[in-house]
Amino acid sequence: MAIYYADLPSDYLHLLNCICIYNVKKTYKCYNQGDTWRAAATRLTADAYSQVIDNFWLRPTYKRPYYYIHNINPSVTNPTNPYNSNTGEGTDISSVSTTSGDVDGNGNPIGKPNGGLPKTINIGGEEISNVEKVAQVRYGNPSKVRLEIRYGTDNSVFTLDTISGKAGGKILIDYIKTPQQIRLTQEELDYTEDKSQILEFPDYVCQEIINELVHIIMENISDQRLQTHPVVS
Repeated sequence: MAIYYADLPSDYLHLLNCICIYNVKKTYKCYNQGDTWRAAATRLTADAYSQVIDNFWLRPTYKRPYYYIHNINPSVTNPTNPYNSNTGEGTDISSVSTTSGDVDGNGNPIGKPNGGLPKTINIGGEEISNVEKVAQVRYGNPSKVRLEIRYGTDNSVFTLDTISGKAGGKILIDYIKTPQQIRLTQEELDYTEDKSQILEFPDYVCQEIINELVHIIMENISDQRLQTHPVVS
């Protein structure tokens, strides 16, 4: 099976499209060795894969590649059980089991969990907490999301892998980013002047968000002025 693996960005939320750019390893039909060729990948779901894999008209080929979002758990221990403090295994994110026996200045264990979910994610060489997201840091998943490109059973002609002596193929994606984390302090809420973090949305989107929020608040407190506003469904 010809499968190409790629890790999606840490701020990935939803994939919109994917284009594969192949390297031609040897001359084949009207394709010359060293050329590049591109094809649009189709989204593949788990239930659809069993239907297309043996279907002559739908099975993955270099002309009809599929992209599949696959979350692979690298843990060698059973990852589906509740956390067990005696064995250090399980999925509880409060796991204190570590790969090293070192402790920090407060006596807390440091290192990466050898069982359970990771408590931090590495972004730009800095360890960011998964337990409590800080403001101004954008990431959507506790670990990298893997993208699989499935493009047939043979990659001897068209390949996305690195070729000796030249760059390998590549994939181009458009995706929706995870919303940026914003935190307002009480001091910022009390200011008459807006000194909060600047939102990345255009002004008209911010106004729509405020408008919807006003409607919801008025409805929750049964404000009579709600009668002059559209009813929130």
